[in-house]
Amino acid sequence: TLTKNFLDTFKQPQAPEDEEEAAPAALPAEHDVDATSAQALFDFAQLLVAHGEYARALDVLTRCTEVDPAFAPAYVHKGTLEHVSCRMDEAVASFEKALTLVEAAADVGDVEVRYGNVLLLQGKRERAFELFNKAVERSGGRDTVPFFHLAQAHVHVNDYAAAIENYDKLLAVCPHHLEGLNQLGLVYMYSGDQSGKAAASFERAIALWPKRVEAYNHLGLSHQSAGKVSGAVAMFDKAIKLDPKNPHAYSNRGTLMFEVKQDVEEALKLYNIAIEVDPTCIEAHVHLGMLHLTVNNIDDAIKAYDVAIELSPVEHDLKTIFRFREAAQLRRKLLDMGVMGMMPQE
Repeated sequence: TLTKNFLDTFKQPQAPEDEEEAAPAALPAEHDVDATSAQALFDFAQLLVAHGEYARALDVLTRCTEVDPAFAPAYVHKGTLEHVSCRMDEAVASFEKALTLVEAAADVGDVEVRYGNVLLLQGKRERAFELFNKAVERSGGRDTVPFFHLAQAHVHVNDYAAAIENYDKLLAVCPHHLEGLNQLGLVYMYSGDQSGKAAASFERAIALWPKRVEAYNHLGLSHQSAGKVSGAVAMFDKAIKLDPKNPHAYSNRGTLMFEVKQDVEEALKLYNIAIEVDPTCIEAHVHLGMLHLTVNNIDDAIKAYDVAIELSPVEHDLKTIFRFREAAQLRRKLLDMGVMGMMPQE
């Protein structure tokens, strides 16, 4: 889910009337794909991505660059799959090669945005922002993709004012941009907004996209942070009803049950459902670990954090999860020493 959501940010936004996403075409047998044609291999890789087979797609794109070392789109998409596979140095090499091959301004801008995300994670912020801003300039301020990633980069460095400014520019270009509305609302939440702008952004997303669960989840979190528990429960329940296979509503509802109502049993049940419907849901594993840590199930807490660490591709998230894991290990030492009731200071 995390990988699909990230890859979708490079696509042009859907219109609300196109809300239902078409199922991808059936995969052909690999032996039926012309292994001597770069275009055929590239098309097959794109279909593999649509089916969520990212490792196979990366392998096919690598073969595509071997068949035709000048086939620029293969390097672009190869770099992005290397990025989500945490193979950052390889991604850098792919994007550098792509920049020597692409010619059209829109294609150059696409590479700059993708490359910028890798550089940001490598801590090369100045170069990353340079690429994001170049991509915005190349598009003449008419493409939502560079604005979205520039805004996300500002969130990454905790510059919420700049993030809001760029989400507003994105929404001026495309007022129905679902992820833009959701992320704008989240930034208002992160910045401690008390004016209701976060909830307003989520409500606008729901009005435009009533069948999509993301805004219901976020609006639930907004209600929870404002102390509106019944409103939060209603939003999480609506999200679960709309999409029973979406793990985040279960995880969010579990956290509400745990933190607000102190219902450990119900929270544990909801976290486990979230993990059952999507074993790759990092937040469910982290929250499960926090629950176990709070009730002194230390070994289970460490196991949950270990799974989250294995799944997380983002260094910033990894640092946070490692800190939680270290807290669990310290709690284990204190318990082994017979020191009860002591909480390690974060």
